Amino acid sequence: MYRGSRRPRELSVLSPLKVLLILVSIAGNRDPCFALAAAQIQTAPADSPATSSPDAIREMLRKGNYREAEEAARELLAGVESTSSVNPVGQSSALDLLIESLWRGGKFRSEETLAMARRAAAAADAAYPKNDVRRSVSRIYLGNILLDTRDFEGARVALDEALAL
Repeated sequence: MYRGSRRPRELSVLSPLKVLLILVSIAGNRDPCFALAAAQIQTAPADSPATSSPDAIREMLRKGNYREAEEAARELLAGVESTSSVNPVGQSSALDLLIESLWRGGKFRSEETLAMARRAAAAADAAYPKNDVRRSVSRIYLGNILLDTRDFEGARVALDEALAL
């Protein structure tokens, strides 16, 4: 196996979407509704710059530009929340992108990140039906953050809720 105290970086961090897709493939469920978990809803307002679109933020995260992704995710969230009728699905997606950028950028131990993760889980509860798989993304982020902050019981509860969906 691995020698030394650390696993290779590419094996040590899995995004919530990858975890969800791995769990679905292990379970052998080929139901088309699971494809919805992989699809992210476009939430950027028409007048927002291209840098704060969900796809652009995902690309920044993929390239490791976590600080830029965080700034763009904050802009996206502010844009979604500034409209008179807040789109709960858009808000949930924007919060998930912000949390991923904070978490991957090394800010997983900050109080703000934990508060945002709890807020994202609540937003996902409001945005999606009770048994919708898309609710699990926020719970996986919350579980990862709680695990990194050594709240093992809280992490277990959040990740169990994600698996139950």
